[in-house]
Amino acid sequence: MARVKIPFIDEFKGAMLSGGKIATLRSKRYGKPGDTFKAFGATFRIHSVVKVPVYVVWYWFWSIEGFRSSQEFYECWSRLHPRVGWDKSREYFFHLFFKLKTDN
Repeated sequence: MARVKIPFIDEFKGAMLSGGKIATLRSKRYGKPGDTFKAFGATFRIHSVVKVPVYVVWYWFWSIEGFRSSQEFYECWSRLHPRVGWDKSREYFFHLFFKLKTDN
């Protein structure tokens, strides 16, 4: 197990600290199961990492990504990835994680 760095934008702080955001979709693998990372003063542990098309997260998993709707996920994705755009079949690394109860 290693300590890794995964950057998050400030708008995810509340959702991550409350447990409403337990996943992130990324263009590269940031860690493996068991690795930990710090965000917003808390420590999180990666549970699993799988490669999936972006539409899988948009259709089924937008809520655990910390969004109120699939449309909100789509709008944020499009804003954060203007050069790549929206290619629903393009695959990314889906990191599932949980907040540790105590800081390690």
